[in-house]
Amino acid sequence: MYLAAGAVREAVTLLNGRGQYARAYKLAAKLMEPTEAKEMYEYIARGYAEEGKLKEAEKIYIACGDVDAAISMWKGARQFEAMLRLVKQYHPGLLTETSVYLAKELEADRLWKQAETYYVAVGEWRAAALMYRNADQWEDAYRVSRAHGGAVAAKQVAYHWAVTMANPGEAVALLNRYGLLNQVSGGGGRGKVVIG
Repeated sequence: MYLAAGAVREAVTLLNGRGQYARAYKLAAKLMEPTEAKEMYEYIARGYAEEGKLKEAEKIYIACGDVDAAISMWKGARQFEAMLRLVKQYHPGLLTETSVYLAKELEADRLWKQAETYYVAVGEWRAAALMYRNADQWEDAYRVSRAHGGAVAAKQVAYHWAVTMANPGEAVALLNRYGLLNQVSGGGGRGKVVIG
């Protein structure tokens, strides 16, 4: 009836109200000026996002082919799982790059565990271990290296950790704790740690 009366905007609004975003957008794109239809949908999506109805906003963005706006919306809301879901679905070639970018942002915010999650998810465990080393969180650097890089990677972290210790007795105790004391060589047994 709306269409018969030439009330395209009202027909589109009715379909949107029923959650039929894709159908409504097709109708709007067909019967309205393309820029007018896109502007109307961007306005509707932004309104939903401002109300906290992010899933509805995402559906509208996707219905009108603006996936990047939906990704940006989720990023702005710090809903990174939803953001990565869309990246994986629509831009799979950018998934690793996006995950590392998010991890670096979280690292800058000192949200170490969250950053680790995103680094490790895309196989960048070395970056997570380095992050922990740089933050002087050696236990976590060792844990990540052991879990994802194996014994050799964990051994290297433990050696580097021991080298940073001012007290030689603490360094010896650390290496002993991880069963690495007998693998350290150097200086005729004078306690000098050699990483190799």
